[in-house]
Amino acid sequence: MLSSFELKKLRRKGSAKPIYFAIIFAMISFYASFHLGIQSSHAIYTYKSSEKVESPLFVEGENPDIEIVGYDVYITGEEKSIAALDDYVNYLDEKYTKMLEEKYGVRAFPVFVYPIYIERELTLTLERKAPATEKEREERIERVIETPPPKIEEISKEEEKKILPEIGVITKKESGFVTPENFKPPSLIDKIVTGFIFVIPAYFVMQAYTSSLLEDIRNRRIEILLTLPKSKHRILIEILLPYLIFSLFILLLLSAIFRVNAVLFVFPVIVFMFVLQTFLSLSSRSYREATFLLLTSNLFVTSYLFLPAIFTGLPLSEISPITYFLKSFEESVSLVDTLFSMLPILILTAFLFILSSNALSPEITYSYSSIGKKFINSLKGLTRNPIGVAFAGISLVSAALIIEFFLLFIATTFLYPILFLLAFFALFEEILKCSAIESNPKLTTAIILPISFFSFEKFLLLWSVLSKYGELLLGSFLLLPLFAHLLSSLSFYFTRKLGFKVALFVAFAFHFAYNAVVTL
Repeated sequence: MLSSFELKKLRRKGSAKPIYFAIIFAMISFYASFHLGIQSSHAIYTYKSSEKVESPLFVEGENPDIEIVGYDVYITGEEKSIAALDDYVNYLDEKYTKMLEEKYGVRAFPVFVYPIYIERELTLTLERKAPATEKEREERIERVIETPPPKIEEISKEEEKKILPEIGVITKKESGFVTPENFKPPSLIDKIVTGFIFVIPAYFVMQAYTSSLLEDIRNRRIEILLTLPKSKHRILIEILLPYLIFSLFILLLLSAIFRVNAVLFVFPVIVFMFVLQTFLSLSSRSYREATFLLLTSNLFVTSYLFLPAIFTGLPLSEISPITYFLKSFEESVSLVDTLFSMLPILILTAFLFILSSNALSPEITYSYSSIGKKFINSLKGLTRNPIGVAFAGISLVSAALIIEFFLLFIATTFLYPILFLLAFFALFEEILKCSAIESNPKLTTAIILPISFFSFEKFLLLWSVLSKYGELLLGSFLLLPLFAHLLSSLSFYFTRKLGFKVALFVAFAFHFAYNAVVTL
């Protein structure tokens, strides 16, 4: 079996040992940090006082960073001493807050606030709402100012009974009580680091996998594997299997440590990343090109997985399964919504696996053609029939989604013009669609592909956006996009005799013109 051969090869080379030790060390460090309280910031300051400072940041010493005499705190003027003063003030604030919780509980209002978030009811409408006038905005602000705050008596007895036993047992963040100055809206940003813990070990395993695969390609072992009486699909599965099992084992171990179900949310993502790196490794012309493509793909995929959590509360955040994984730390999540967020990744995984199987041939793997040409050649085996063309169109939506989300984040961060963003959206979508049409240049391909691309794209839109926001006009989001996709694909098909680049530019021009007219 190829899986056992792959393991023997790694043991013989010994190249995987440092990676395995690094992963084990990282897991032990994470466990010690989160469960045993071992942190690098402990005991970094020294203090001198007649009363003990019960903070892990401080330890008594002869040359103190701060000296506490009664109600006065003295510092040396050094940067470390100033930082120690800031952390000491935070320590006093936490101690005072805990004392108020223990003594007064909910009756400490308005020193404490206990926010209750009300879910807004959104209804579907076919009309665009006109923007509010300046007078309407001022009236709305005045109504909010004149509305009196709720009284403490309005809290139900059941709520108070549920909250009071928690006072003095857990911290202010866990009990839900905070002082107004420390109040923050709910967000998943603080949990992103925890999410990385479950994904980063897979990157180490993928590094070992791609190194082994690239070595097989360089030593032309792929040709030997293809002589075995096995299908290309089975060859790829047996090569991937030991690395996937090892990644699954690490994921199960981390799930047990953190007591969460990470397999459902994270493992499909890991499988997708392995398959993506398989195709890029098989399509690269050199080790240097493979390194660039692998690093770039990791950047795009990581952005797609973790950045949506920044937009907590918006439908945009629900596009990634990692968002639901982070939510599951504090609340139950819908299985249907979770599977829906995984749908683009699962489809793209199957698509890339088929392309990798097609690329697993000497004609493609050892060709000096560009990555774009190899992508088109790998598509030829899929786009031979209408069903394959439709599946390719659906899959390309998922690929475009990953790239476009990264561009969206960059554009919103650096405040790029909207036309810049629309141009790149149109360019990437047309590159993907035109490549698929070029793999099987028939009129049926130029018609079926944009229809399937449009259908899956609008299916995602209808599920995640139109079901929650009603300020969208169905005519501009359904009929006109279909016409635009068909027009750009047919324009590429009828002008491809002038060359791929010229036909691509024509298709891009139509697509960009549509985006600009509808948006602006």
